[in-house]
Order: sequence, then C-alpha cells, then structure tokens
Amino acid sequence: MVAEVILNWWAILVATIASFILGALWYGPVFGKYWMKLMNFDKNSTKKMKLTGTQAMGIGFVITIISVYILAHFVDYLEVTSIAGAAQLAFWLWLGIQVPVIIGSFLWEGRSFKLFLFNGAYRLIDIILITSILALWA
Repeated sequence: MVAEVILNWWAILVATIASFILGALWYGPVFGKYWMKLMNFDKNSTKKMKLTGTQAMGIGFVITIISVYILAHFVDYLEVTSIAGAAQLAFWLWLGIQVPVIIGSFLWEGRSFKLFLFNGAYRLIDIILITSILALWA
C-alpha cells in the first residue's frame, strides 16, 4: 500500500518559479551568449523558431510545474527534509533520468559534447534547487 502523499502547493509553486528564474538567468544574461554559440544561433535564429518566446515560456512553465509536482512526490515518499538529502536525491534522479535523456542530443542529434555538459550542468543545479526548496518546505 502506498502512503498518503502530503504536498505543499506553495512549495511547488515557489520551486517552479525559482526553476524558471534560474533558467532565465542561465540561458539569458549569465551564459546566454555561450549557449547561443554552442547552438550555432545568431540573433535571427530565434525569429525562425516555431513558437514565439511567450508560447515557449508558457509551455515551459506548465512542463516545469508538472516536473516539480512529480519531484514533490519523491521528496515526500522518501521523507527528504534537508539540503543534503535533497542534493543526494537530486543527483541520483539527474544521473539516472535526466542525463540519459539529454545525452541523446549528443549521441543522435549531432549536438556538441560541450552543449551536453552545459545543459547537464544546468539540469543538475536546477534539480538540486527544486528538491531543496521542496525538502526544506516539507
């Protein structure tokens, strides 16, 4: 029998917003130019994308809140209540789930290994941030 899950919706919302802010900074003012170089983008490339920035961010927000909601279940099931525990959980989820997914861009899509490392580093920091917020607010 699965134990009852108790979720803190405020923690989920705050973790989602924190993740969004981290992504905006990482792919924007902090490392945006480097990311564009790794992607072989120029300023006109974004105009050729299928979605507008607003559409992409809206969909991204929905996907992020779903991911944070799922992570909240793991944090609750495993009774993670510390930053150390959150970081450990985040690392194993990153290594076992996120890395295998994002390495496909290197293996099958012809993207550079540097881009894989860049995105992988972001994903690790992001999942540690999210799980830490969820664990401390449990």
